[in-house]
Amino acid sequence: AVLENCYDQFDNVFPVDLSNCGINPEADVRAKKMCVRALGLAPFDYNVFMDMDTITIDPSIESIFDVLHKGFQLTSAFECCARTPEWKLADSTLLHGWEMQTGVVGFKNCPAVKAHARTAVDIYNNVMFKQHLSSPSQNAETQAMGMAKEAIKFFPLPPNFNLRVQTTKSFRDIPAIVGHWHYDQSRKLDDLIKDAKKQGDVFLQKFVTSMPADTLHGEAPSNLRAAAVSSD
Repeated sequence: AVLENCYDQFDNVFPVDLSNCGINPEADVRAKKMCVRALGLAPFDYNVFMDMDTITIDPSIESIFDVLHKGFQLTSAFECCARTPEWKLADSTLLHGWEMQTGVVGFKNCPAVKAHARTAVDIYNNVMFKQHLSSPSQNAETQAMGMAKEAIKFFPLPPNFNLRVQTTKSFRDIPAIVGHWHYDQSRKLDDLIKDAKKQGDVFLQKFVTSMPADTLHGEAPSNLRAAAVSSD
């Protein structure tokens, strides 16, 4: 489709054959992104993978290469969370599926990245494919960081590199766990716990009210949409 419809948008187009990946043939097409890394098919030593529905709105995207040049091998933002077909938080995953957001991924073409992706494919085929969650390949990629035979040097990107509801606000769907502020250590523990809960509620409420209204409904803020449309 790229060759036919938008070839002039790219300096180079490299068709690749993913047939030797071993991924479940019924896999969602999104899961096949792992195959490019598992088979070492990326054309460059340092690469940035972006989904076709992403839009670059600032040249700082190139700082992903700075991350990779500093010795990290894989980088992406994180999102919350894995969802069931009823769009409920998944209980069968670690931390409800707090997971890599693979719409924007920087990676080095190296053995550790290949090993990570191959492990992710195995986890996807044997575990995640059967669970029918919202983005099972993302969860497989996250689990693979702890299970691959060769350690991967991963760097978490801030949400700015992948602005979407799941990376910026959906963490609120997980209960507040730990409060962290400078408090009077002479106070009673029960009072401190009550204050900590209030702090969590206040923080989450402030976060919600400070977000643009259209972001809360799952769309990019209007100024970002305008920037995206007007960018070269």
